[in-house]
Amino acid sequence: MFAALSKYSFVQHRIEPRYSLAAQELLWKLFSYERCYRELILQTRPGSEERQRLMQELYAKETFRWYCHLDRLEGREVEEKLTDRTKDAASLTALLKPGRCLEAGAGSGALCRSLALRGWQVDGLDVVESPFWKEIEAETGGAAHFTVGSLASVSLPEGHYDLCLMDNVLEHFPPGDYEIALLKALALLRPGGWLALVVPNPLTGPHDVSRYFVPPGQPAQGCHFNERRLWDLRRDLFRAGFRNFKTPACGGLAFGRRFGWSEWYFGSAIFLEAVFRLVPAYYRDSILFQILVTCAVAGQKPL
Repeated sequence: MFAALSKYSFVQHRIEPRYSLAAQELLWKLFSYERCYRELILQTRPGSEERQRLMQELYAKETFRWYCHLDRLEGREVEEKLTDRTKDAASLTALLKPGRCLEAGAGSGALCRSLALRGWQVDGLDVVESPFWKEIEAETGGAAHFTVGSLASVSLPEGHYDLCLMDNVLEHFPPGDYEIALLKALALLRPGGWLALVVPNPLTGPHDVSRYFVPPGQPAQGCHFNERRLWDLRRDLFRAGFRNFKTPACGGLAFGRRFGWSEWYFGSAIFLEAVFRLVPAYYRDSILFQILVTCAVAGQKPL
């Protein structure tokens, strides 16, 4: 395994700080860890208990501690606090009025909290429990509720939700499970409900830890199995049964807060993707392209 990794060397990105040798060694450890689990996971059957076990191990708290240690090595203060997701919640409320929402891959619960405070009833799922969940449930009076598990392992009512949300989650689903997750989301939505996705776009990737060891523009080789262009997401969502695709004007969720979501934005983003593919990958590794390249999309379950 490690002999196969010997061909990789550290890649310094223009838009990131210069990492110390100690930080580079830690990133190498993370890359080796994710590559090892990636190979093990891809050898298992989609939906199997063995694959679920490996996925839980991959996203255990050990990985989070390594990233916290990386921040400390670089002199960045690590605070265990919730991120403010008010703008993202406002964007989703611009897509459709508050109702019942399921967030698969809820993480800390920050977005569930912000949605609940805007009038949504939110169920959050994740394979690892966050220490903030109980606090959020109490603060929101039960409007936000959390469960440890995945779309495959937790029994949820079909046709129950107005919005299903996966924010930087779907790229972590291995082949086979990726397609199953889209079909499961469709089943959980009521007719007319929306699936909102944020998926890293490979035009500015890779976006997992392999970005530090492979050149810009190369496929992700860590725990991101499915970084997708909008064109690919449209194809995948259409095959699963979704229609009426919309995006914010650009970038991620927050950009829908002021300008909303529209099919026209989606068509424009698809056109820009085709143009941006002509730009060398080195130049796409910039803050400007991170903003211009759209990574958020919503598809509707037909009525």
